[in-house]
Amino acid sequence: MPQKLPPVVRDAVKLLRSLQHGKLISGRAVAECIGKSFDRWTHFAKHPALADYRFAKTSENTSYGNKRTVALARAKLEAEKSRPQPGVETSGPKEGFTFEEDGKSGVATSVSRDIRSVEDLLAYGKVDTSVWEVERYTLNKWEVVMREPATTVFNSDGSPLVTENEKGGKATLWTRRSRKPMHEPMYQIKVWLKRMVAVETARGLLTGMLNEFKKQAPKQKRISKPIKSGHLLEVSIFDLHLGKLAWKPESGTDYDLKIAQSGFWEALEALLERSKGFPIERIVFPIGNDFFNVDNMANETTAGTPQREDGRWQKSFVLGRKLMVDGINRLREIAPVDVIIIPGNHDMERVFYLGDALSGWLSQTADVSVDNSPQTRKYYQYGQNLIGYTHGKEEKHANLPLIMAAEEPAKWAATKFREFHIGHYHHKKEIHFQPIDEHQGIRVRQIPSLCPADDWHKLRGYNSLRAAEVHIWNKNQGCVGSFSFSPN
Repeated sequence: MPQKLPPVVRDAVKLLRSLQHGKLISGRAVAECIGKSFDRWTHFAKHPALADYRFAKTSENTSYGNKRTVALARAKLEAEKSRPQPGVETSGPKEGFTFEEDGKSGVATSVSRDIRSVEDLLAYGKVDTSVWEVERYTLNKWEVVMREPATTVFNSDGSPLVTENEKGGKATLWTRRSRKPMHEPMYQIKVWLKRMVAVETARGLLTGMLNEFKKQAPKQKRISKPIKSGHLLEVSIFDLHLGKLAWKPESGTDYDLKIAQSGFWEALEALLERSKGFPIERIVFPIGNDFFNVDNMANETTAGTPQREDGRWQKSFVLGRKLMVDGINRLREIAPVDVIIIPGNHDMERVFYLGDALSGWLSQTADVSVDNSPQTRKYYQYGQNLIGYTHGKEEKHANLPLIMAAEEPAKWAATKFREFHIGHYHHKKEIHFQPIDEHQGIRVRQIPSLCPADDWHKLRGYNSLRAAEVHIWNKNQGCVGSFSFSPN
């Protein structure tokens, strides 16, 4: 019984036969290729499948054919010869990720097909970007040629198919769908990082300060008298831009720290006076929406836009914290207060620090709660009412109703009256959305700003009526009243 050819020989024979039958190579050249590539398999030398080539090799009457074709055939045979045997797979390019640091600086390196950018590298390595910042980086890309990964052949019962050769050796049968080479992009990224010592120090000081706040926070009992049934009072003093500096000859109105604080108190007292005809059982007080005018010591917004600022950044933060503590205590005289911190595009970080400071200072105040969660959109439910809060710069306003339904499905299902209250645009506007098969629309209410235009807004013709508002909510009837205040 003739011996079986291994796949590497069998496939090479088929290749050479096809070349010979297509008259692309002569019999003598075929024999020469086989002789040089497979003579080491001596136990196959007498195999009938090689007889034609063995005779052709010793014949002196066969031409050698085209040398280029012979070289091509020999190269293909060598490639087939190097193909791994069943159960053996060659390793691909070395991939990996490393991160080394000495406390002050670090280096992150990756070689991968999947990590293709600095952002991918930092995310994969779980590098804390609040501690490390990128100093510089290099990125290289090249292509590697790889075989398609081998897959095991299975029996009908799901077990691997095992073959046995004439010597009793066993191997798991595997296959590839294609022998065509795969061209894969490979990326090498190296990032040099440095530790943000100043930021860490500031955070440490802030954390220590907040811990001390909580230890020394005064224990305050409820000071308003509870009522059996009443309404929710929503106090909306948006976009105060505390610290903003405007000059009347240039922008039409003077504005600075003192004017902002007095304007806040004037608006708050006027709105409380106008709404005192309603029995109030609870107050929701959203703080933020560009409460501060700048976000850092360079007098820039969160995005880095320079601003004209009145005084030092430390001064405006301390005055802002005191203003909000006093404002919350004033509202406590009427009813318990729920504070919601809403970040803006001018003060994304500072308003979070403000919220944390308020949370610590008021932690032992019985009738105050502070929501300083990091989400940019917050939701507040009161009876059949659901109010969403966001600054309004990033989202498309037409999408806000669907965003509310997706983010708060349980509260959406449990309520009948739904609104989104946004700031940012410094003017009053209302948009009504009427969903199919519902009798109540969803309203996106744009709350006006209490601060005046500065020279930038004046230059572009942005003029809007300064105002602050309160809204009265009934648990079962929705918004039953609104009052507005505009400074003289």
